[in-house]
Formats: sequence, structure tokens, C-alpha cells
Amino acid sequence: MLVVMLGLSNVMLARVNDGTRMLVTNRIPAIDATARLESENNNIAIALRNIMLTEERGDRQKQAEVVAASRKEIDRILAELDKTLQNPKARQLLAQKIQHADRYEQGQEKLMKLVNEGWTKRRASTWPRSCVRCWWS
Repeated sequence: MLVVMLGLSNVMLARVNDGTRMLVTNRIPAIDATARLESENNNIAIALRNIMLTEERGDRQKQAEVVAASRKEIDRILAELDKTLQNPKARQLLAQKIQHADRYEQGQEKLMKLVNEGWTKRRASTWPRSCVRCWWS
């Protein structure tokens, strides 16, 4: 009976070890990457808000550089995820995330163009519908 219990405990310990290895090598890095994606998206949102609020060209340029740096980091993170994700469902979600990131980038470009053309002096309700839709779609 003791030998059976020892054998069963070794098998269970091996399963726990495999589960821990899977968490450390697959899931935790993916969770970390998604947290970094969220952080970079937040940086972009803050920079875009600052672009809309400031009147100074130098500060707008500085914030545009922050947006560009965050975009590069997002592209790097998405490429990293593309290499590491193996689950078909996760790959499908990654493709959807890439599509959304492209749409978000297009909206950022529209917003920065409008701000540089002087749209911040108007109320947001007078902005073109295409710009409002790009943020809420």
C-alpha cells in the first residue's frame, strides 16, 4: 500500500510540475505582454489628450513622439506574441487585436491631423463624424 501511495504521489507531483512549467513558459509571458499592451495604449491616450489640450507646437511634437514610441513598442509586443502564441483561440484573438490596433492607429492619425489644423478651438460636438466614429467604433 505504501509503495502504491509513493508511486501515485510521484505521478501527481509530475503533473503539478508540468502545470507549473506551462504557466511559467506560456501563460505568464502572455499575460505580461497584454499588460504591457494596455500600458502603451494608456500612454497613447494620455499623449493624445495632451495634444488636444495644449496650444504649443513644441509640446504637441513631444507628445507625438510619445505616441510614435508607444506604437513601436506595441508593434514589438504584437510580434512577440505572434511568435509565442500557439493556441488557435489565442491566435484568433491576436489577429483581432492586430486589426483593432490598425483601426486605432488610423483614428490617432485623424485626430492628430485635425488638432494640427486647429480643430481643438471648436467644441468636440462640432468635430467631423468620421473622427468621432473612429474613437467609438
